[in-house]
This record gives sequence, C-alpha cells and structure tokens, in this order.
Amino acid sequence: MNTIKRKIGAMRNKLRTRRLERGLTLDNVAQAVGLTKSAYGNIESGRRKPSLDIAFNLERFFGLPASELLAIRDDGGKNVKESV
Repeated sequence: MNTIKRKIGAMRNKLRTRRLERGLTLDNVAQAVGLTKSAYGNIESGRRKPSLDIAFNLERFFGLPASELLAIRDDGGKNVKESV
C-alpha cells in the first residue's frame, strides 16, 4: 500500500471515529460542513479527497487540525505537506 493510500485510510478512520464518538450521522456532519450526505460519505470512506475549504470546515467541526488530515510524515518523522 502506498503512502497516499495509507494517509487517506488514516484520515477516513479519524473522521469516522470522531463522528461515531459524538453519536452523529453522515448527514449531520455533511450538513455542518456544507456537503451532501453522499459527498461526505465519499470523503469518510476514502473514495474522495476533501478540498482545502472542506478540510478546514472539518477541522473546525471536529476540532481536528487540518494538518493531521493533510500532512504526510517522511521517514524522519517531519511533516511534509502534500497537495490534495
């Protein structure tokens, strides 16, 4: 599995975990961040990458830094930004 796929998988798990911890539905989150249920479901499942605007909306909604969603670590453990 390549680095991008692993990172998308990690993002998916963080989003789903945060949503379920709060007892929210896909529709609840989608409405809060300005997406359709289907569009948010695709992001959460890893079939779609969020735009920067949506990533920042998710950051505000979940209190999860966008850098955790968008940064990839290199072998030295330093964050390396990658466009999505």
